[in-house]
Amino acid sequence: MKIKLYTVFLLSLPMFVAAQKTNPAPYCVSEFNNNYNMVNSISVGAYTHSFGVVGTVSTPNTYLYVDTAKLPPISTSLSTSLLIDFYSTVDVEPAYFAVWIDYNQNNAFEATEMIMHNETLLKGKLPSGSASGVALPLSLTAPTSAKPGKTRMRIVRGQKIADPTGPYDATFRLAPCYTKTGAGNIYGCTYDFDVIIYSTGNIDEQQLRSQLSVNPNPATDKVLISNTSTQKIQNLVIVDLSGKKVFESQANEEINISHYAPGIYFVKLTMESGAVVPLRLVKN
Repeated sequence: MKIKLYTVFLLSLPMFVAAQKTNPAPYCVSEFNNNYNMVNSISVGAYTHSFGVVGTVSTPNTYLYVDTAKLPPISTSLSTSLLIDFYSTVDVEPAYFAVWIDYNQNNAFEATEMIMHNETLLKGKLPSGSASGVALPLSLTAPTSAKPGKTRMRIVRGQKIADPTGPYDATFRLAPCYTKTGAGNIYGCTYDFDVIIYSTGNIDEQQLRSQLSVNPNPATDKVLISNTSTQKIQNLVIVDLSGKKVFESQANEEINISHYAPGIYFVKLTMESGAVVPLRLVKN
């Protein structure tokens, strides 16, 4: 059965073009017969990378190694959020996805290193037909056996090659490596990222929270985050009680709150380990 898509033009965004390689070495090749973009964005902690608009059959993309993305480190003891936002393509075939991290750094993606997949509805049955897109969240912590340092993460979205037009199969899992063949109507996309595995040792979230504070608190004019931990603050966000963001910075700087309405605000600190620590601020 031939795939059906709305006609969408694939735009070339400057960030997208500059942040890519097409050679996965030393990792395996993963490229479908007809690659096109099915992924809107990926967020790890406070960092988001967007892939551009949804692709079409007539304007395919190749495998991409997004080597310039600055994903925050992944800790072996502190959780961070991983969110993948998929496009809904108007396809006859159901689409599947999988994510791997090479935790042992042996330049291969093994079955035990698959961290997300479509096997259960909890992990995310992807849309097909005219269904709307979905964003799939995961609270991510590296296993204690993970080797510290830089390694590779791979995201694949594609079809069940043995039966691409069949009904959705909740037990099917994609593989990390695909090569083009002379036949078949197989569509998909593959993206690789660098990630850093960070071993926090005996540091736990409660201890980390005790090493961070807002000063002064309550406050009227200006505040500063006190940080006595060994980790740097990678991102700082302040939101009001309605959830509206009123401030964001990637530096620990003095913050002018004199124009804020009196009340309670929440400060979300994303640390270099990827841990997210919430604090409360009272504005007089």
